Amino acid sequence: MRQQIQSAAIAYQEALHCAGATDEKRSQALYGLGYAYFNLADYAQAMPYFAQYTSLKKVKTPATWRQDA
Repeated sequence: MRQQIQSAAIAYQEALHCAGATDEKRSQALYGLGYAYFNLADYAQAMPYFAQYTSLKKVKTPATWRQDA
């Protein structure tokens, strides 16, 4: 399971830095990265991604994601 989460974090990093990524995709990548690191119990690494995610003004992801982050 840990290896799958680490693989997901890598994929989210790639999506976050993709030149053609929309704001919506970037916000989903930030959220995914936060949760990946959270699930790895790396809370210090997760926190900046959740903070960036919640600071976005035009987040078009589900409201429950914002509350959860």
